[in-house]
Amino acid sequence: MSRLLPLPPKTGIAIDGRVLILVCLLLFPPTFATFERGQFSLLVLAALFVAMDPSRDWLLRGAALGLALVKPSIALPFVFIPLARREWRVFVIAAAIQAIAAAYVMFQAKSMVGIFLDWLTVARFFMFGMYTAHDWLTAAASISPLVVPLGSLALLAVCGIVLFAGGRRSIQQQFMFACATAYFWTYHSTYDFIVMAPLLLRYLGCSLPPNWKTWSVLGTVTFAFVCLALTDHVIRGDDPLTRVIRWINRFIFLGMYIREFLVFHRSGMGAREETTARPIPTPA
Repeated sequence: MSRLLPLPPKTGIAIDGRVLILVCLLLFPPTFATFERGQFSLLVLAALFVAMDPSRDWLLRGAALGLALVKPSIALPFVFIPLARREWRVFVIAAAIQAIAAAYVMFQAKSMVGIFLDWLTVARFFMFGMYTAHDWLTAAASISPLVVPLGSLALLAVCGIVLFAGGRRSIQQQFMFACATAYFWTYHSTYDFIVMAPLLLRYLGCSLPPNWKTWSVLGTVTFAFVCLALTDHVIRGDDPLTRVIRWINRFIFLGMYIREFLVFHRSGMGAREETTARPIPTPA
């Protein structure tokens, strides 16, 4: 886990990184919602940590990614990472597991297309007030009902293009951008926002680059507000205050996504400048 989410240095009064992670996860509303509603979003996130860790065996990583894909609304953006890094074996194992699972479902349900259409039908009940791109796209749905699904797929395509274009970025940078896409590209219920945890933890102190204190204060405020906005009282509330909180949080979520996109893009520009500026060795 520390390869994808570096811990803050133990200097001064800095909190130990593992304690910070545990406390924040316990305070994060999606963690409670996962257990309360019998979901497995935490397991999916844990599987993604295993799948994206290059120090682990490729067979284990592929199996973990295949397992995580049982919840594609979270895991689908992460599929682009092994492809961008040319880790074909990891991708093939994950695809094989999903193919076997799909064949089993088709055998049991007799119609894979019907299940997919049911999933799209259910999706519309989660669009409102859940802070994802669907909140913004729904406003334009009067133009065409295809705006929402095409907008979601466009964000997914952007993720793939960006990760492929930045194939030489560090695994941490790729993982964080995939997390940003995962929470924003499609509808979610509260428990699925657990995929935001790595981003919020990074803002709190488990940060890249090492100057983590730069984001500690702003990260604390962001984390606290997101926790408030993800409570059931705010999500389901109809009074003016809860509406204001929801709108502020929509902009926070949008801002976090844009920030991760810009950070990823700028890191690549810096790497290219460094490569260009490197002196060419002269032969002896």
